[in-house]
Amino acid sequence: MIENFLHELEEIYGTSGLSRPFNEYLQLGKLVLFIGFLVEYFILIGLHYLLGVQGVRLFTGPLILSLVLSLLTFLLLAWYPIYNSDIALNEINRNLLYTVTFMLMLSKGGIAIERIIERVSETEASQYIRNLFNKFLINIKVFGFNPQESLRDVSKRSPSEAFTRFLDGIVNTIQTSGDLGSLFQFEADQLIKRKEDENNELLNNLGFLSEIYVTLLVIAPLLLLVLLTTFSFTGSTSGSAGINALNLVVFIGIPLVALFMMILIDMQVSVE
Repeated sequence: MIENFLHELEEIYGTSGLSRPFNEYLQLGKLVLFIGFLVEYFILIGLHYLLGVQGVRLFTGPLILSLVLSLLTFLLLAWYPIYNSDIALNEINRNLLYTVTFMLMLSKGGIAIERIIERVSETEASQYIRNLFNKFLINIKVFGFNPQESLRDVSKRSPSEAFTRFLDGIVNTIQTSGDLGSLFQFEADQLIKRKEDENNELLNNLGFLSEIYVTLLVIAPLLLLVLLTTFSFTGSTSGSAGINALNLVVFIGIPLVALFMMILIDMQVSVE
């Protein structure tokens, strides 16, 4: 079970874009857990002693707390590569269109794939794409890989399926027709179409959220205020109770709903 977990974690770590080798990260994690457990245990023993805890509880209480804190540390160490891989995935997918279009422009001059990727790695805005392309160049210049072998190695390190398919397409094109310009043009068209679909979906979601916004923050508060004011005039509620209800709506209800709507909109719209 542990071996399967470590194997899956290693695969995720390989696509996370972290520069430290997985074995070093694993050894560093073990060291952090061991030293952290000892430090936390003795600190907690000292705190318990200052608080007047005596007997067996002086040692068992800190032991349990140290184990819990170590477990939380272990979960954070295991979660960090997953978190970094997710960031790399989003950034690669967001910048892939610009990368492909730039490679399309370079391919028009008949430049070899090694030179194209070298030029892209010098100007690429995405750190993760730039690191993957630098790995491609290192494989060729240092380890003596040919372009196809280097591209296959880089594709295994990519967290993005779209980028992996793109690199595999380059390998297949090099082995067959060698017409990289047509491949880049096709990939650019596909990415543009996908971007248009995503923008249309985003506009539809924002339109739906705008209707909810108008309903919750304009119509509903006005209707509620009118009802509360009417009830206070007719004597259904006391004056202080009506004022308190109005204050709750104006100073608590509306800001909370507005905050909730801002969170929903932020989940839909990514900040470039």
